Amino acid sequence: MKNNHFKCEFCDTLTETEFVSRKVTRQGKQFILEMEAEVCPNCKEEYYDGGKLLEFEKSVKKQLASV
Repeated sequence: MKNNHFKCEFCDTLTETEFVSRKVTRQGKQFILEMEAEVCPNCKEEYYDGGKLLEFEKSVKKQLASV
């Protein structure tokens, strides 16, 4: 999502590209999501690349299916 800045839909501030890391729980197991996102420096709202989120969810589903 490099150089894909846009105005935050909540406070109209221009977003900044940041590397984010979040814990996600699925079926009682924790997974780490690490990726670039557009983040509003004012209200901290985060915007993710939809395609990358789908890749992450597919990976999680695959891992859960193999358990």
